Amino acid sequence: MACHGAGIRIIMITGDHPETARSVASELGIFRNACPEVILGSDLEHWSATQLQLALEEKEIAFARVRANQKKRIVEALKQKNHVVAVTGDGVNDPPALRSADVGVAMGLSGTDVARESADIILLDDNFATIVRAIHEGRGIYANIRNFMTYIFSSNVAEALPFALFMLFPVPLPLTIMQILAIDLGTDLVPALGLGADPADPRLMHVPPRGNSQHLVDFSFILKAYVWLGLWLAVSSLSAFFVVLYEAGWTWGETVNPGSTLARSAATATFITVILMQAANVFLCRQQPLSVRNNIILLGIFLEIAFAFAVMFFPPLKNLLQTEIVPWTILPLVIGFMISMVIAEIFRRFLQRRTSRP
Repeated sequence: MACHGAGIRIIMITGDHPETARSVASELGIFRNACPEVILGSDLEHWSATQLQLALEEKEIAFARVRANQKKRIVEALKQKNHVVAVTGDGVNDPPALRSADVGVAMGLSGTDVARESADIILLDDNFATIVRAIHEGRGIYANIRNFMTYIFSSNVAEALPFALFMLFPVPLPLTIMQILAIDLGTDLVPALGLGADPADPRLMHVPPRGNSQHLVDFSFILKAYVWLGLWLAVSSLSAFFVVLYEAGWTWGETVNPGSTLARSAATATFITVILMQAANVFLCRQQPLSVRNNIILLGIFLEIAFAFAVMFFPPLKNLLQTEIVPWTILPLVIGFMISMVIAEIFRRFLQRRTSRP
């Protein structure tokens, strides 16, 4: 049932009697129809490639009394239909199909030596459920890599936009090089590692497999990381920057000494806003934003918040990063942006689920 929900198609190919194949497939849940189609190897031998392709269009199908070359032919026909094919086998007749498949899986307990040598993966417990769990884990790893990259890339917008603003308009520098390095190599490190260790979401087995042409970095990834989350971070950090300047009486175009308390305080507001927004962003980069079942992420958030206060009050860090104490009026502004970003992302996911339903 888990495979059906995940969009994984199971085809039984056996050398046993067709009634045996039908009975076993029905008992395992491979067949859900009352009269599934079972094709004999003797019939398959006289079929053309087109006939085989048409037969494989059936959702529930099995092959019985097949030989090794016929099993390989079925695998190759599935690959011609642009399916990613995994084949299990344990006998001396299975190596041709195991080698032809995208992933050959041999049985470790009952499998023959020649089958194990021909396979890509050896299943140590001979349990098909282990394959299903491995698919779930693989999907989780893929999702975690994308989440990790989304988290890292989204902060790039908040780091690059201040420099573009500084070069194009008469404003002080909102973020220094050392502060950017502190974000990338310091505060973002532990939460990003936590995203990589996130447990796989059970809902991953209720979505169809991704296509062969779907890359790790695609248009939807760029939109989410740079245009959506990245702009939230950039707008919030620059808002804090200008609030500090305007509260101190600065006017547009006025020159500010880079080493002055005002310039350092405004840059610090930008710096800690990016850090605190990233503390909220790490939850939004997960499949389950409201879940807290990850101690590494919780540790990372604690370190981010502690670091945000340390850069304002710990003299060695203040000298190293050229920071200053910022007005406490900035805190409600940052919290407001954090809450707004979380609500907006949850609403975006809700709309996405609504529009993706058939």
